[in-house]
Amino acid sequence: MSQGTLRERVAVRDDLPGLLELYRQLTPDDPPLEPSKARDIWRTIESNDDLRYFVAVDGRDVVSSCNIAIVPNLTRSGASWAIIENVVTHEAWRRRGIARRLMGMAIDFAKARGCYKVCLLSNHTRAEAHAFYESLGFSGTAKVGFHMKLK
Repeated sequence: MSQGTLRERVAVRDDLPGLLELYRQLTPDDPPLEPSKARDIWRTIESNDDLRYFVAVDGRDVVSSCNIAIVPNLTRSGASWAIIENVVTHEAWRRRGIARRLMGMAIDFAKARGCYKVCLLSNHTRAEAHAFYESLGFSGTAKVGFHMKLK
């Protein structure tokens, strides 16, 4: 990785292999996603205006990413809300403000779509990540998060 031509932007189809490689750092115990299945999923993502993947790239290498989904809502006067997931920066690129900039892009996307809140979940053991999210303005105590694994 050259660490010289870093750009942050919305992910495109050509970023898919790099995203999948980066996600190996996020979920190393997951089996690799079949390329044909990944392409099918990407086509769904591309066709949905409520989904965005943001990436930081160095040349053609994806070094950081997060994604956001806008959720239509029947409360809060119909204002949507958003959820951010899969926040990851390649270990060689951490602590340079890259994830902060990508998260800013995701939050700006939610604001532009009229969302009244943005949520995210984080593994309870990731204290350093929690401090990062709180530095962005997220509260780790305002709500209680629950999840149920289905697979």
